[in-house]
Amino acid sequence: HYKDAVKWRWLLPEEVHDVLTNHDALGCTVSQNPPDCPPSGSVFLYDRRRCKRFRRDGHNWVTRRSAGRIREDHVKLRVAGAQRIAA
Repeated sequence: HYKDAVKWRWLLPEEVHDVLTNHDALGCTVSQNPPDCPPSGSVFLYDRRRCKRFRRDGHNWVTRRSAGRIREDHVKLRVAGAQRIAA
């Protein structure tokens, strides 16, 4: 049911946690290679140690002004007030 939700809105923290911890049961697979220009609302799981070039998917990523590197944001995922995942 998350596949329908991502087409219209961002997933809630509880939903992200559920997808990451139960991806096999939900029918999600970990991608080995990036797709070519995936449509909006697509969800892909990557193991960053195996798929180092996941940003080469054909889209223009937002870069930082001074460094020219791709912008990354790191967050702590909290579910019910408790930290679950640091990404």
